Order: sequence, then C-alpha cells, then structure tokens
Amino acid sequence: MLMKKHKILLFICMISFSSISEKGQYTNTKGDLLEDKLIGYNYETKEAIFERSGKIPISTFSLNDQKYINQWNKTKGFLSTFRFKILMEKKRWNRTKNERSRSPFYMDVFEEPFDEHLKHKVTIADDYEEYNSISLETHGYEINIKNQNLFTIDNIVAQSKIIYEKQKYDISNSLFNSENSKFDQISSKIISNTQIDHIPSLVPGEDITLYSAAAVLARQILNRDIIIDQNLFPTQEGILDGFGNWEEHNRERRDKLIGIWFRIGITNENNLIVWRNKAIPESLMDQPWENY
Repeated sequence: MLMKKHKILLFICMISFSSISEKGQYTNTKGDLLEDKLIGYNYETKEAIFERSGKIPISTFSLNDQKYINQWNKTKGFLSTFRFKILMEKKRWNRTKNERSRSPFYMDVFEEPFDEHLKHKVTIADDYEEYNSISLETHGYEINIKNQNLFTIDNIVAQSKIIYEKQKYDISNSLFNSENSKFDQISSKIISNTQIDHIPSLVPGEDITLYSAAAVLARQILNRDIIIDQNLFPTQEGILDGFGNWEEHNRERRDKLIGIWFRIGITNENNLIVWRNKAIPESLMDQPWENY
C-alpha cells in the first residue's frame, strides 16, 4: 500500500513539473506577446495549434519560439509509440566449450635415513577419473529504432545496461581442498555492462539497429568419480584421509543473465533529456538507472 502511495505521489509530481515547465508565452517577429497553450503542430502546413488562438503559421513567431515549437513537436513525435518504434530482441552471439577428462596422480614425500634430501613418489590413480568442463556463452540484445514521423529526429542517445550474476568458487579445484568445508561454497556478485551510442539523426522512414553490451556467462562442472582401486586405497578411511569425502568432489557453478535495460533519449524543448525505456524484465525499472 505504501509503495502504491509513493507511485501515485511520483506521478502527481511528474504532472505538476510538466505543467510548471510548459511554455505559456510566445512572441511574434514584431515583439507582440501571445499568452496561450501550445497543443499541437501541423508539420505539413507549418502551423502551430493553440488552445484558444487556434492555428498560427510558425513563421509568425520569433526565431527562438520557432525553435521551441519545432523541438516541442519533435519531442511529441519521439514519445509516440506509434510514430517512433522501438523493438528489442535477445541474441546469443557466441558459444564455446572446453572439456577434459584425466587420470591424475597423488604424490608422497618422505625422508630416508642419513639423506638430507627429501624423496618423493608419484602414484597414478588409474581407476580414478576427473571430468572438468567450462562453457562460455556470449549473450546480448539488439534493438531496432524506426522513425515513422514526417520529420527528422536529431541527436538521439541510446544507452543500455545488460545485468547478470557472476559466480565463482570460494576455493580451488585442488584434491586437497576437497575436505575443506568451503569446497562447495560459491560466491556471486551482480555485474552490469553499459553501452552508449549516439545517433546524429533519423530521417522519416529510416531505421537503425543497435546492440547492447555483451554478457559472457560461464558454466563450470567438476565431476570426480570415487577411487575403486582397493590396492591403492584398501579402505574407505584411506580414501578419506587427506582427500575428503569423494562423494562430495562434484560441484558446479553457473552465471545467470538477469536482464537488459535500454533507454533512448533526446533533448526536449526545455533543454532536458526525455527517455523512452524498455527493459526485460520490466521490474528492472522499479529501481533507478544508477542503481545498476
């Protein structure tokens, strides 16, 4: 309920700010003042439409007011979901996988009487197999922007943030770490990669395809089968001694794509940037842009 109140309050503030900042006075080329509200513009006839005064040729106004009216009209066209199309699609740009199976060894270090140098003995664990694989996938999004207005939209900025969860093991894959209580523990953090593009102009009917920054997602699997050579390890206690519980030697980590947020903006008639936002999932926009 509190969240709904905040959203209503925010909406009221946005409306209030819009009405306060809206221009209400216009000057013609002779310096005469018109107090009225601009409600439309006919691009084909070059006429500004006012609430009380009706249609007035734009050439009647001062150069500054002509610029304001034109930009006001471009902003309306940019904010129209029908006249300025924005379409977004998920892509997987690349995928690679590396996998390896091996029979590793363990090593004993010992000391012989009357010899100052340490000796070592290497034993291959023939009945022991380790499978380790890592796959990398490059994910991203493309966005298509099309201007269906009768006029050019200038100085467009496109920003995107691709957001994903990156995982890592707390300790290494070492055999000797396997009896560590942290062997299965995984740490994660949220990462966002940002892409910024500038489009000088889009003429009527023109479209352009832009691409987000990439998220490289990793999946790593470690699978160790139990040693079954009874001559090498005659008892289960021998297996556990120094090497941990072999049944817990398997582990996996996987990065996760959270989503994408595109925002497309232009500078409006009040010299402020107005944004069109698209996000998957839309709940990303519940937080401010700067939070990612």
